Amino acid sequence: MDPFTSRFAKRFFITVGSAVGLFLIGAMINSEAIAFSYLLALFGIPIYFVIQDKKGKNSCKEIVRNKYNQNSILTVEVYHHSDFGWGFLTLTKEALIFVPKKGDIINIPHSNYSDYGYKGLGTGNYITTSSKIGDTNMSINNTSEKKAPVFYIAAQNGNETHFHTRKNKQMFTAVRKLRGEDNSNLKSNY
Repeated sequence: MDPFTSRFAKRFFITVGSAVGLFLIGAMINSEAIAFSYLLALFGIPIYFVIQDKKGKNSCKEIVRNKYNQNSILTVEVYHHSDFGWGFLTLTKEALIFVPKKGDIINIPHSNYSDYGYKGLGTGNYITTSSKIGDTNMSINNTSEKKAPVFYIAAQNGNETHFHTRKNKQMFTAVRKLRGEDNSNLKSNY
């Protein structure tokens, strides 16, 4: 399952549940102040989530700067399997550093992985879409597996480590530039 979906659903239901709850409580006790505070919940709680995410990202950068004496080139929020959960993957000149919200920091020097990239990883959930053919009673069905976006690194022995992130292409491009493998500025002679 895509971890972003479950987190979004949780945040959505917290926000909507709080807003509806405040409105109903205000209506029951006949308090206009509480009844209209649902607007505060509707807009304030999502803003709170954004502030918390930014605070976590900044604290990750501080940890990398203080503990490893390295500066972050790019920091993205990631999910790294259930043992570590949510955290931040930071790219520095020396390594990729995963700072989880719980657990130990993982330092992966660039020399420890031979391949890296981004792809969609199958979630085990399938979607079927139907397309009707003109005015006939026939339709074409297509079933495909839902994919979760991941940035991966492959160790020298071939084991892959996946980091679920929405910014997988951005991390791939940054690693490629850092390792000197970026050929996007090359011009064709044709």
